[in-house]
Amino acid sequence: MRFLLVLLGIGYFVAALTTSQDPLANASVIDCTKLHPYQFQCQYYVLTDGTEQPIHCNPDNTVSVQCMIDLPGYVCEGSTINFTYNLPDGCRFGSKTNHATTMLLSLFFGLLGLDRFYLGYYTIGLIKLFSMGGLFILYFIDIVLIALQILEPAEGTGYIMHLFGPRVSHPSLIRQAEAFPVRFDNQTVMIEDYGCVDCR
Repeated sequence: MRFLLVLLGIGYFVAALTTSQDPLANASVIDCTKLHPYQFQCQYYVLTDGTEQPIHCNPDNTVSVQCMIDLPGYVCEGSTINFTYNLPDGCRFGSKTNHATTMLLSLFFGLLGLDRFYLGYYTIGLIKLFSMGGLFILYFIDIVLIALQILEPAEGTGYIMHLFGPRVSHPSLIRQAEAFPVRFDNQTVMIEDYGCVDCR
């Protein structure tokens, strides 16, 4: 009798070992890069000390971050719950122009055209220099345009600004949202806690 019980115990143990499978094996495979941002969690990217820009910035102004999904029964391609997500409009690739510096130059030296020289618009800078800021008209217009980030550097790279600064949405995001250009939300400002944007 003991012998039969031992055999049954060994058989049950072997059966349990052979039938135990990885819980991810039967999960459905999905494209994790197309999930809604609230369906996964990402690590913070590493910033440089001087510019507060990500160390690795892609040419399309995205930042690659490592993320993990938390959806029971689903895995990413490659049968894993980890994937790389390209955060849109997370940096300014190749930019060397600081928004705060441009704003200060426009306020205090805009009559001399130094803001336009700094941005790379040399012709308009000369016009402002020799016309006292376009008789103060161009001076005031440039202050408003730079503050709203409508006037950007001539090379088209955008401004370097504080991580939590008032960054304006990328034009493609503005068209998708059909919103006014100055829009501060989860796409434009890095926030630690999830919030509800445009809730109705």
